[in-house]
Amino acid sequence: MRYAREAERLEPADPVVAWELGLTQLAAGDVRGCVAPLERAVGGGARGAHAALAVAAYRRGEVTAARHHLDEVAKALAGRSEDPLARWSVATAAAIDENLARRQWVDRFGRSSLQRGWTEHAWDGSPVVRSEGGPVIVTGLMERPRENERPGLSRAVDGRGFHAAQAELAVQAGAETRAGLSLTFSQAKGAQGRQPKARLSVWIDVDGRVRLSVLDNFDTVLHEGLELGPVVEAGVPLRLGIERSDALNGRFVFTVDGRRTGPEVELKALRDFRNVFELAVFAEAAPGRRADAVISLVRIVQAP
Repeated sequence: MRYAREAERLEPADPVVAWELGLTQLAAGDVRGCVAPLERAVGGGARGAHAALAVAAYRRGEVTAARHHLDEVAKALAGRSEDPLARWSVATAAAIDENLARRQWVDRFGRSSLQRGWTEHAWDGSPVVRSEGGPVIVTGLMERPRENERPGLSRAVDGRGFHAAQAELAVQAGAETRAGLSLTFSQAKGAQGRQPKARLSVWIDVDGRVRLSVLDNFDTVLHEGLELGPVVEAGVPLRLGIERSDALNGRFVFTVDGRRTGPEVELKALRDFRNVFELAVFAEAAPGRRADAVISLVRIVQAP
């Protein structure tokens, strides 16, 4: 990075220098700071820099922008199908399309979808998880839950390629339900077995307010029940999300209906995170109270 900055100082108008600087920032995990130098490179005639812009956009979860930049690479290299960058752009576009079709959007769950990596969290006396080929419904009286489990859906997610997750939920009228999305990294802690080492949660509370909590290094509570602001009416779907903003320093942000809301958090336990963690979409209530929520969409954004 030091050499790239020095090159930029010596040749501020050279598009290749800007391209190299942007690539260096992208390699360091700075998917936002790399945009400005890469756009300068494109403006200076280095059309191949669209490839790096596509990677940065996709890692931010902006799939449409990523596809646009890949199309620009294809235009710049038209007639040069043997060029390595041209072959890479075609293969990456195909991989993104496959992700969108098969891995990211799970808007029609059904039993077959639940069997492909998704696990139902339900036990005798708890709210049940029901799917009728459309949304997933979590409903029933809440009994005492199992330790570190909540009624709903969960699946393992590869941390190496993870960039964002979203879930669209609606809490039904008359229920006293907390419904939301969480990411948990568990690790062994002495004789206590596997314990949550890091956890990020965002949910719709019983009063309709959106709240978040963050746990780091087993017992360091960064936020607990922090209110994000919006109040959601019963039956109205809301899309909640958790997004990785910096892969190098373990920074994450929360989103509500696609807009970043609340503080950016930095988790020491998730710096340079390359392990598997659990993504859960849950709906719970106080013991003896009724839980009733509808999960209409889950989206996971990962590198192809």
